[in-house]
Amino acid sequence: MKVFQNRAVAAVLMVLAIAASVAIGQAKKPDLSVEPSTKVVGSYTYTYDEAGVLSDKTMEHIDAMNASLFAQTGAQIMVKTVNSTNGQDILEYAIDLGNQYGVGDAERNNGVVMVLALDNISASGLPGDYGVVVGDGLTDYGNTFSSLQYQYLEDDFAAGNYDAGVKKTVDAFFDWFADYYSVSIRENYIPAVSRNYSTASGYHTETTGYVERSTGSIVGSFVTLILVLLVIWMILDAMTKVFAPILAFTCDEIWQAMPHRAEDDGRNVVLNEMVKPYAAYALSADEMAKWDTLIAVRSDVNSVLEAARADKRIGKALEAHVVLTPNDEAARAAVETVKALNLAELFIVSDVAIDEPAREDSVTGTGENFPGLHIEVRNADGTKCPRCWMHSTKANAEGLCPRCAAVLAELTLED
Repeated sequence: MKVFQNRAVAAVLMVLAIAASVAIGQAKKPDLSVEPSTKVVGSYTYTYDEAGVLSDKTMEHIDAMNASLFAQTGAQIMVKTVNSTNGQDILEYAIDLGNQYGVGDAERNNGVVMVLALDNISASGLPGDYGVVVGDGLTDYGNTFSSLQYQYLEDDFAAGNYDAGVKKTVDAFFDWFADYYSVSIRENYIPAVSRNYSTASGYHTETTGYVERSTGSIVGSFVTLILVLLVIWMILDAMTKVFAPILAFTCDEIWQAMPHRAEDDGRNVVLNEMVKPYAAYALSADEMAKWDTLIAVRSDVNSVLEAARADKRIGKALEAHVVLTPNDEAARAAVETVKALNLAELFIVSDVAIDEPAREDSVTGTGENFPGLHIEVRNADGTKCPRCWMHSTKANAEGLCPRCAAVLAELTLED
């Protein structure tokens, strides 16, 4: 525009822009006269001891720690003990509780619900059962919480020391949250935080005064900004090269204005090496066919696993031993194609056998993709590994399966 070719006009506009920026900054300047503080508004029950096995001291401890956790992160941990879930799966029961009470911040969805059912029969056939579920915001860490629960609760639960086991387990959960969010969680410790949290039930936090951002937060935001800009530049670099044969002039103008690598030719986009397909990462046609077959077999296995779970023969897929018996040419070809793969890990079960003699305690079915494939599911033999939860008949003295024992043997543990 010609108006900006007049230096006097451009200078006036620059001064006005600076003045406007200062005015906006002053308008948004926080009130530093008020001491920053955060408080939790409303009341919330974190423990429901219907079985009558928790002490007042433990329940008060859980409430006080939850107040600190919620104020700083929005996360909450609910504990409920019952005699029975009345036939409902204990994990489904816990999920219903989480939804009913709105456990965790409504935006972060970071609630945790732990249930102890003393008269339920566990998947292993023993009296008493327990389970833990997490909100959608913590889905990637569901197995972590299950492992922590097993590690800190199993022995006390088996011995009937429910109060001690619950306290140890919940404290392990609090420690995990403290590391995950980089906060300090102590009984009724509520520092001033800049962000407010609220649950679906209306329980929420309120912060007054200005809370300065921590150095870590500022550095984190800066690093995130740099990474975002880098990704945008990589996309722009690739897109400019891809569209250069079609939009030659436009892409060249973009190329002239953007930064380049040292080896790039900045004169024109078409003087550079164009984007190539990543053929080195592509699977061959035979490999793709093998994985297609595996997916079809896995789908058939999953249908029988669901039937076994519905029949209460197994609780989780990792408790299952699967037997594949092909009875026609198509099924035999499919099994021959995938048998060299680690089927136990790909099916997420403890063990997979082929052409093994049938047992009466198995749940059986045939495949939909391979009708000639006979599938049996039964409880896996052996010891449940506390690290990966797969059952193994070759567990060591600590109960670890050979794979986990080998991994831990290579780790250098520090006190």
